[in-house]
Amino acid sequence: MNSAFVVIKTDNSADTEPAVEDGKLLTRKKDKAAHGIGMLSIKQALKNYDGKIRWSYDCGKKIFNTTIIINYRAIKDNI
Repeated sequence: MNSAFVVIKTDNSADTEPAVEDGKLLTRKKDKAAHGIGMLSIKQALKNYDGKIRWSYDCGKKIFNTTIIINYRAIKDNI
């Protein structure tokens, strides 16, 4: 975090590359109604806080990377 941005980075192990359709991540879990809403929830919150999300998958390391960048001023204004 600095005076301009908050950055949140996560790395998660994933045996297979994420499924993507129309630029959206899809859940691979059987009960699709109860899963797959996490990224949509994050994107909605980021709209409120002038944020961005980027993700990537490293096939060699089998790691799913997510980086979230939020405008610090937007957070401060909502506290």
